[in-house]
Amino acid sequence: MRNRRAAAMRRRSRAGMFVIMVVVCVLFAVFLIRGIRLRSELVEGDETRMELLREIAAEEERSERADEARAYMESEEFIKQTAREKLGLIAPDEIIFKAQE
Repeated sequence: MRNRRAAAMRRRSRAGMFVIMVVVCVLFAVFLIRGIRLRSELVEGDETRMELLREIAAEEERSERADEARAYMESEEFIKQTAREKLGLIAPDEIIFKAQE
């Protein structure tokens, strides 16, 4: 009778160990798959970050060019040039020569 009980306890013990091993293996697989997914999301996030940094640099450059254009448009030189081209105005010390036809 003792042998039967001991054998039954060993079987239950082995079955319990098998269940625990299966649970550990399943958990390991789940964590491994989740880790792979997180790694791919991290790579995608890095790519997105790099693209956004490139866009920021391009926008900063564009803003800088706009500031330079605004400063030029506010300059005396631009005002004189525009008055000369659009309105035909001349400076008081300029002499205009017209071609004869």
